[in-house]
Amino acid sequence: MMIRKPTYGELEQKIKILEREIAVRNQAEAVLRENLAQIRAMAASAREAIIMINSQANISYWNDAATRIFGYTRGEVLGRSFLGFIVPARYHEAFRKNFDRFKHTGQGAAVGRTLELTALRKDGTEFPVELSISSAKLTGEWHATGVIRDISNRKQVEETLKDQLHFSSELLNSIPYPVFFKDVHGNYQGWNAAYETFRGLKTEQIVGKTVHHVWPETVAKKIQEKDEALFRNPGVQEYDITLPDAQGEQRDMIVTKATYTKRDGSLGGLIGLLIDVTEKKRLETQLRQAQKIEAIGTLAGGIAHDFNNLLSVIIGYSELATDNVAGNSLVRGYLGEVLHAGIRARDLVKQILTFSRQREKDLMPVQPYLIVKEALKFLRSSIPTTIEIREKISTPQKILADPTQVHQVVMNLCTNAYQAMPQESGLLVVELDAVTLDDKSVAHDPDLSPGSYICLTVSDTGCGMDRTTLERIFDPYFTTKRKGKGTGLGLSVVHGIVRNIGGGIKVDSEPGKGTTFYVYFPVIEKTESVPEPEAEEPVPMGHERILFIDDEPAIVKLGQRMLERLGYTVTPRSSSIEALELFKAKPDDFDLVITDMTMPQMTGDRLAREMMAIRPGIPVILCTGYSEQITKEKAEAAGIRAFVMKPIILRNLGKTVRIVLD
Repeated sequence: MMIRKPTYGELEQKIKILEREIAVRNQAEAVLRENLAQIRAMAASAREAIIMINSQANISYWNDAATRIFGYTRGEVLGRSFLGFIVPARYHEAFRKNFDRFKHTGQGAAVGRTLELTALRKDGTEFPVELSISSAKLTGEWHATGVIRDISNRKQVEETLKDQLHFSSELLNSIPYPVFFKDVHGNYQGWNAAYETFRGLKTEQIVGKTVHHVWPETVAKKIQEKDEALFRNPGVQEYDITLPDAQGEQRDMIVTKATYTKRDGSLGGLIGLLIDVTEKKRLETQLRQAQKIEAIGTLAGGIAHDFNNLLSVIIGYSELATDNVAGNSLVRGYLGEVLHAGIRARDLVKQILTFSRQREKDLMPVQPYLIVKEALKFLRSSIPTTIEIREKISTPQKILADPTQVHQVVMNLCTNAYQAMPQESGLLVVELDAVTLDDKSVAHDPDLSPGSYICLTVSDTGCGMDRTTLERIFDPYFTTKRKGKGTGLGLSVVHGIVRNIGGGIKVDSEPGKGTTFYVYFPVIEKTESVPEPEAEEPVPMGHERILFIDDEPAIVKLGQRMLERLGYTVTPRSSSIEALELFKAKPDDFDLVITDMTMPQMTGDRLAREMMAIRPGIPVILCTGYSEQITKEKAEAAGIRAFVMKPIILRNLGKTVRIVLD
């Protein structure tokens, strides 16, 4: 078969087509070269390391940033496995597995996301990096391209921030007071460990919540109003509030809040601090109570001397007059009433001095259960039968006390209890039991120490008391009874008696739910036998010579007549100076000196010392209605033979004189 040769025209046409194709290809190659140059320039100027790896895991591209970051030049790494340069040895196996998986499936840990890894520099140091990876075919061969960013500085900043946050958290939680944060809408943003302990809620339970989710509505409304007022007038705010703690106990708190601003200067929210002042208020209340008792004690001491002088005259002349009146006389009955009133007045002065702790009693071992039973027997006959009395008395242990005062404690508490019951009906419960108090039990009561006690409990079903009343019940002359129904001294006297013997008293009460008093008497383990009271005998008499001195003329006259009634020869004086001059002139004319303590110019104890200096051994009896300067022990230490408290009772005076002279 004969082949046809193309014509010149056909050849010319084919040459033109070929020339056009070559031009297009050259143009495409130029664009490609330009693009590659741009890519290389971009890769070279990139801040991140760009590393290309072929299918054999050898490095095929390494930009300038990679040299700067890892420390290797291109000549050191091109054509070599990337595992030997930038991956720590302990990660080689994991990287090899992931690389093979990525090469064959296109899947791997770094596909579609950025990983944080540990890389290796030429100098052997390790540092944190971020890795993003992709794959493509270049010149017919598979390659993986990794973009690696050195995040050492960022990690350092993050660690610094973590340290600062940790420090801030530790600092916040080390604050012993509850601290909290809120945003401008009043939503809690957090609080410290002390707040968690106080309220009993974890921070995550309250973030984003308002006060109405955290506190009872009774206080939540007040807190919200305070927050809103602070946001209207940014600055610092402080107020008092009562909040329940995690156990539901009401605590007195001082709240201090301050607003804070954001970086842009806008209002960010508030930070608050709570300070529990419950114990401080309790101590302040106790201090005020002590100051009141001290004040009334000073007043009592001031009036006791003068008042006992008056009582001495009333009681003394009543006794003298009674002896001169027939036994069945109406006048004798009247005098008996006067004498009885005088004795009651004397006991009232003793009560005042007792609760003010200005008068010491002679304490002796007693069994409280006997006194309580006796008091309840008397009480049963004197209160309405509509009031039920239940008693539970189980301990025979002994305490060191004055029996009369213990009786007074029981009577005062029980009387207050039945008077608090409406319509004179209800239940009165009296219990006496042995208890042991530990450190925790006495932590909030400075009057008590750990140890064994007898606890007297007096409970009623009466009207109860609110918190304000409870804070004042031991105040002298404070009473909630209507006029004429009480002096306000009862509980003050009880408080003074109990504290004077080393005990303590607690009260639980709530309006409408009655009141319970707990009185703690310290137990004594070993006691001496208590002597039986002696039978009353006739007042002893005598014939000795007595110098009687008192600055009150009425007392001088009374003392003279009393002593003369008992057979003594009495020389009276109303001036200590005159008495001393008389004694200096005739020291042997007297067998006994009786002198008042509180006198102008020269007190009784000083007068006694002057007389004993003149005539050693002269017996002296010191009388006083009240004095802070002298006690029985001090008088005896000074050589004074006896110490007599006013008001003067004929029998007591006669016995004391006879004892001293004999």
